[in-house]
Amino acid sequence: MKIAITQPQPDSISKPELAKLVSNLSSLGYDGIEFKVCNPKNIDIEILQGLLKRYDLEIAAWATGASYIVEGLSLTDSELSVRRKAIQRLQDIVILSSKINHAPVVFGRMQGDLLKVDYTIARKQIVEGLREVGNVAKDAGVSIAFEPIDRYEMEFHNTVEEVIGLINEINIPNIRLMLDTFHMNIEEPSIEEAFRLGAGYLVHVHFADSNRDCPGTGHIDFGEILSILEEICYNGYVSMECHPRKPRLNLAEEAIRYLRNIKKSW
Repeated sequence: MKIAITQPQPDSISKPELAKLVSNLSSLGYDGIEFKVCNPKNIDIEILQGLLKRYDLEIAAWATGASYIVEGLSLTDSELSVRRKAIQRLQDIVILSSKINHAPVVFGRMQGDLLKVDYTIARKQIVEGLREVGNVAKDAGVSIAFEPIDRYEMEFHNTVEEVIGLINEINIPNIRLMLDTFHMNIEEPSIEEAFRLGAGYLVHVHFADSNRDCPGTGHIDFGEILSILEEICYNGYVSMECHPRKPRLNLAEEAIRYLRNIKKSW
């Protein structure tokens, strides 16, 4: 397993700040960075690649939720033009990923809002939209990491079992699974068994404690989760995706220190 941390969109940070961020995370011992991304065309790939190479870091994943939160792009919008733009946005992020190190593209919030649509129609739109995105991703060698999100943020596809059912219906090899311990703590009877259930589909993991803060500040047993990840032979990234209630560098330092106390090889 490799360790990363989620950070804001690289185009929202000045070039000196971005360089300092990458340098600091490398010094702390991180292997990668998961960046939030809205419009990938705003990202200077050459600068980002240069920094990653200089500080020996990878892109762990690309988080796409901002495209829904900021721009309202979803696969279930009532307007066909918005749905088409959402599909194109996901495909553009896939192409961005293919130009760097083929990191997974996380898909969750871009499902949209079920309260505004009929579920049967919404499910059909998600399946059809992800098939389009998935075929581009397959050709590009990039995985789409489908994330179950808790019921307070998303009205459907909240559990590992539900998302696996959707992945199987889509039936494209590059549509895989991402698991987030914060959401799992709300929705899953057993986080450990949910990881076992998703083992054959899993390409990315988010760590956040029960309070959405750093691991070790709530009641989730991360030692047990790390043991399960080793048991299922997971070798992808574990990315710290915590709400920044403190300066980001402090959060990054706190998170990696806590995990190293559990897993001495980090």
